[in-house]
Amino acid sequence: MLCIVVGCSKRSGRDKDVSFYRIPKVVTNRGHGVKKLSQKRRQGFLSAIKRANLTQKILSNDRICSKHFVSGKPASLLDETNPDWLPSLNLGHSREVCEDKARAAEERRIRAKSRESLKDNRPILLSEATGSGSCNSNEGNGEFQVTQSTCQTDLTS
Repeated sequence: MLCIVVGCSKRSGRDKDVSFYRIPKVVTNRGHGVKKLSQKRRQGFLSAIKRANLTQKILSNDRICSKHFVSGKPASLLDETNPDWLPSLNLGHSREVCEDKARAAEERRIRAKSRESLKDNRPILLSEATGSGSCNSNEGNGEFQVTQSTCQTDLTS
């Protein structure tokens, strides 16, 4: 069995020091208060895992490993103040990773726009590729610097 967290490579057969736990289900037979609490916890687990392709089949079969909890196992449903009530460690995502991915996607978009203009054999404004700003070209060395003034670079030279 493989851990459900993106980027976690823990496996039940290979990693003997790791335990695996189910994603909590909504408890419906212990009263309205417990049902609301279990819904909140399940939603918290899903938010912490942050996977786009979670289906009911995946959620019922896959497990989360002990490496994502402070004490190594999830807390009881009624112990809401315990740090292990939700997984909080090594969740495979961080704000820096998201920003890096967004920056890389924007750079790919700019390069694609640049290649497209080369195919059309026409120069492209940096502001056209990035949506803002422009450039000052340093003659001969192919470098440019982003400034607030508008200019056009010759990408064919």
